[in-house]
Amino acid sequence: MESILETNPGSIKTSKLGFVIQAGVSLGLLTEVFGRFPEIGVHVQTILIASITVNQLIGPIRLKHALIKVGETNIKKVRLPA
Repeated sequence: MESILETNPGSIKTSKLGFVIQAGVSLGLLTEVFGRFPEIGVHVQTILIASITVNQLIGPIRLKHALIKVGETNIKKVRLPA
C-alpha cells in the first residue's frame, strides 16, 4: 500500500493549512452570532475564540501524531521508556 507522503512529500507541510481556513470560517460565523444575539454574543464570542485558539495550537500536533499512528509518514513510531 502506498502512503500519501510517498506520492506527495509536501503533504505533511501543507496539511496544516486546513486549520487556518477552518479558523477563518469559524471567526466569520462567530461575527454573525455576535451580530444576531448581542446580549449573549460577548460571552459566546469569548468562549469560542478561546476554543479556536486551542484548536490552532493543538490541532497540528494532533494531526502529526495521527498521521504517524496510521503510517502515513516516514517517521517511525517511538516507544518511550516506562
